[in-house]
Amino acid sequence: MNNVTKLIPYLPMQCDNEECSCKETWEHKGENHLVVYCDTFRSGAHAKLNEDPVRWNIICPIPRETFDRAMGQAMPELKKFKEWKEEQEEDQDD
Repeated sequence: MNNVTKLIPYLPMQCDNEECSCKETWEHKGENHLVVYCDTFRSGAHAKLNEDPVRWNIICPIPRETFDRAMGQAMPELKKFKEWKEEQEEDQDD
């Protein structure tokens, strides 16, 4: 197994409020995918940890329920895309 340490870049839409969800909840959705929501800025962010460099994709303003629903629907599609991309790369190597 290959252990790799990745640096997570600063999240610009993270607030300084210690009570906010962006301080307490950073979820792993699916494989190598970090998701966070900031109640103060009403922003959702996600980062693919398998990308180089790791970068945040931020959606704002967006209600938390809408962001959570969108991420829940997107994760299976992202997994399918990843599998398809890997197949394409294998075909190119052959």
